[in-house]
Amino acid sequence: MRTIQQTASGMEMLHLGDGPFIFSGKPPICRGTLVIRSTSKETVRVRAISTEHCEDKKLAPLGFGQIRVQTRLAPGTGGMLRAHFQIDPHTAPGIYKTSIACGKEKKQVVVYVQENPALRISPARVQLRGAGGDHLSHTLVIHNPGNITHTLEKVATVWLEERDWVGRTLVYTLRNSSEDEKHQAFFDRLMDEFRKSALPPVRVALKYDSPEIRPGDTRVVGLELILPPRGMNKGRTYLGFIKLLGNRLWLEVACNGSPNSTKRRPK
Repeated sequence: MRTIQQTASGMEMLHLGDGPFIFSGKPPICRGTLVIRSTSKETVRVRAISTEHCEDKKLAPLGFGQIRVQTRLAPGTGGMLRAHFQIDPHTAPGIYKTSIACGKEKKQVVVYVQENPALRISPARVQLRGAGGDHLSHTLVIHNPGNITHTLEKVATVWLEERDWVGRTLVYTLRNSSEDEKHQAFFDRLMDEFRKSALPPVRVALKYDSPEIRPGDTRVVGLELILPPRGMNKGRTYLGFIKLLGNRLWLEVACNGSPNSTKRRPK
């Protein structure tokens, strides 16, 4: 059994089907198929096929210089084979063209590289402690493993809600109801309690050196916010999220005191 891996002599034993061959995907993998038939009298193992005559000489370092196949062909057999390029994860979206050659045959290969807007935000959940009116801050680390540039906003908005606030409000309202209370009066009180429980939106400022996060870059981003001066209760936890570069970043605030109080729960 012969093994073909980037050897011109081995490629002469293979016959290519009609091209062009189409590949597509998000970096680092772009998948497609090749139509190949073996003309060898023995079983051929095909691991990789080198491309030739790249229109752009910079394509080979990105991973377009080799098509990975991993298959075995019995003597005189062939067919449609799965194959893929393993390219640089930061390769820009677009259409890339190259070709493969088997003996005197040469077929075009077209690769459609799709957008990969991946982001890694650490921590995935921000945990804070404070009381109404406190100025809080936290540091994020954002890494861009994808192939497009992301641009940070200067501000975001979070609506903080007390954990289990709906159930808590309903229980308190039921406890204060009388046996002869009408349904309408009860619902009016319940809606009023819901309204009182709602906190105003909180403005979150984003601090950074540069708003652009290019492929492969890592950016340190600071978050700064001021908690609502009224409405937060000591010992309760408030949750909300901000939209950050198309992702939801959850914030969890544990209220450890009252506004202007010197007695706080330990952080």
